[in-house]
Amino acid sequence: MFEPRQTRREALKGIALGGLTAVGVGSSAVSAQSGNGSQTGDDSQPVIVDDFEDGDLNEYEFDRGRSGAEVVTDQAYRGSNALAITGTDTELTSTTGLDPYPRAGDTFTCWFRASGGADTLQFSYGVQSPGDRYYVKVNYPNEAIQLYRVRNTGSPTRYGAANRGFTLAKDRWYGLVITWHEDGRQIVRLYDEGGNKLTQFAGRDNTWKRGGIGYDAYLESGGTAYFDYVTITSPPKDGNGGNGGMNGNGGNGGNGNGGMNGNGGNGGMHGGGNGGNGGMNGNGEQG
Repeated sequence: MFEPRQTRREALKGIALGGLTAVGVGSSAVSAQSGNGSQTGDDSQPVIVDDFEDGDLNEYEFDRGRSGAEVVTDQAYRGSNALAITGTDTELTSTTGLDPYPRAGDTFTCWFRASGGADTLQFSYGVQSPGDRYYVKVNYPNEAIQLYRVRNTGSPTRYGAANRGFTLAKDRWYGLVITWHEDGRQIVRLYDEGGNKLTQFAGRDNTWKRGGIGYDAYLESGGTAYFDYVTITSPPKDGNGGNGGMNGNGGNGGNGNGGMNGNGGNGGMHGGGNGGNGGMNGNGEQG
């Protein structure tokens, strides 16, 4: 059972941001609307987890804010529909009804957009329940992105963050690209709608290997949050274990030999680059 709303909201939103640094900031260009799905035998197309083209939210359960969520047809990132959250803080998750859900070993993408006073958006994965999940928090006022785990509805634990070297603008689409390694490493990359990588960082946790997805929106000053086009793709070619980029077959940098402090590769998500020998805290451009 969840703690009172104000307490839970502050727990999820109010973690201090001091001292955060971005790891591996780059400017690789991608075409983020196609890629390789790791849960199918088709290496040319992403696997759609949810694009809201069915026009409803029947696969989701709401922990709060059901009245603020709807499927709209005027703000889609791709296709015709998107999830819009307006007027109230909203938290929703799905653990059944979508197929497949991301799991350890996958790279997956969620596109989001904020307008007006929408200040904090979150994308969840590995969801066991609303109080047991991983989530990436996008904080617009502080221009920060953070990776958390919440367990047993307790205080969130932060595993990684970035708040330097990039900006977040309203009324623009951004893509979160998450590579969830089977050893617990979780690499979070941020792209703009033009396919340029803005930042990346990483953390590690082995609590869960699979689970559902979800979305949170906290509207401090009104506004609307949009989510769309959640897909399973292939990992970017940046020395962190990828075979091919989000736009087809990438370069040769997918199987880096280094650990978490290795030397980053030069492979881009369009392919053609040379792969890296390293891991999450490598030196130099990571894709």
